Formats: sequence, structure tokens, C-alpha cells
Amino acid sequence: MDETQASRLRAWIVQAQQGDQEAFTRLMETFAPDVYTLAVRYLGDPQEAQDVVQETFLRAYMHLWRVDPARPFKTWLATIAIRLCIDRLRQRRAVVSGDALPYEGVWFQSPEPTPEEVAVQEETYTHLHHLVRQLPPLERAAIVLHYWEGYSLEAIAEVLHRSVPAVKSLLFRARKRLQRWWNEPTPPQSQSRTP
Repeated sequence: MDETQASRLRAWIVQAQQGDQEAFTRLMETFAPDVYTLAVRYLGDPQEAQDVVQETFLRAYMHLWRVDPARPFKTWLATIAIRLCIDRLRQRRAVVSGDALPYEGVWFQSPEPTPEEVAVQEETYTHLHHLVRQLPPLERAAIVLHYWEGYSLEAIAEVLHRSVPAVKSLLFRARKRLQRWWNEPTPPQSQSRTP
């Protein structure tokens, strides 16, 4: 994000804090796709992810006065969204079906893969996402934020309210768990539990 965009976002935040509905709408339009992507990757269910987006922005609106315009608004929204996702997982305590995840095409290495390559890549993608959804909530959040959303360790620490070393530990444990599970003939049962 360049400095012009950053200044515009800071201005919208200040305007929204002063009651400007249009500024808040611009913030929603800017960040809703990011919140949705984070939620669908975390939960694996597009409908539930849409619900999380709506609830995230409702909570953001109610607590807008807490936002420091000098700090990343996206990180603050991600904190709200991740907590809502964790709450939803606590409520359902069930394994999410892999059918709901959208295929993003990020695995293609060439513009024209063969049908066999497509099948293998889709199977790999589906298997990986299934395994990630089996991780405990904080490990899952760390993996999704770091590898799929591109958050820095510091930003993840802020979102999860953990120290940077704790985030490194979460990522290490999650990677070790995923490595162990990768070639197991029987998929693991959900490890979701209260963080």
C-alpha cells in the first residue's frame, strides 16, 4: 500500500469515527474481500464466512472509537474476524466438509496443465486444506494468516494477542503436525479445542 492509499484509509477511519457513514462504507468495501478470504480459509464454509464478515463489520462499527488511525486497520479487523471464527468452531465442534472450499488455481505451474496434473493438484490442495482444518484453532489461525494471507509474525502476534516467539511456536507445531499427518492413511480427527 502506498502512502496515498494509507493516508486515504486513515482519513476514512477518522471520518467514520466522527459518524460519517459513507467513510465506514468505503472501509467496508475496501476490506470486506480480505475478511471474507480469511474467514473462508479458516472455516472452510463460504456461507459461514459471509456471516463472519457481516459480524466483523458490525463489531468494528460498534467499537470504531477504539481504532488508532496510525495502526493497520486490516490487522484490527483480522483480530475481530479470527476471534469470531474461533467462536464458531467452539460452537460447532465438528469437522468441516472440504466441499465448500473454493479452488483458487494457485497450484498451477504452467498455463496449460494436463488433466492428470489438474487432478493431482486439486487432490493435493483439498488434502492440505482438510489437514489445516484439523489443526487446533490457534495453530490454524497462525497458518492461515502467515502462509495464505501473508501476514508478518508481528502482525499475527497482534491479531492473536500472543508474543512473536509464541507465534513462531504455533507455526512450528502446526507444520510438524501437518508433516506427520500428510502421509497418514487415515485422516486425523479434528483437533479443534478451546485455545
